[in-house]
Amino acid sequence: MQSDKSRMKMFPDLNRFAFVNRDGEFAWKREHTLKALEWLRNNSFATLGWEAWIIEGGTIIGFIKTSRGSETHGYAGIVKESGETWPDFVKRSSEEITGTLTQDKWPADALVPESNVYFNITYVNQGEYLSLYSR
Repeated sequence: MQSDKSRMKMFPDLNRFAFVNRDGEFAWKREHTLKALEWLRNNSFATLGWEAWIIEGGTIIGFIKTSRGSETHGYAGIVKESGETWPDFVKRSSEEITGTLTQDKWPADALVPESNVYFNITYVNQGEYLSLYSR
């Protein structure tokens, strides 16, 4: 995986909008997340999923408090299909993640406003993907 220093160079026009956790993972508001997805696609990174982070006082909360209880909010499970080329996988995964984020609806009974929400994307380059899935 990439070092924190190299990650900070990845999103040159989006860094100022990002929340970065202590592990160097990025999260953005929805509009900037869509721009980050475009950057990842243009730079040959596949996207494997996303999750909503609620940021309260610099702390990440990975679930949404609703009137019905707590629920997680995200999407995961994208894998490369047999015979699929890396460029095709990058394109498909980006389209799938973009689609789910675009269609995602904030729960009407959420006890936290959507303005506190950032979206973290799980992404990999081809070498990272191969080391994760060729075991």
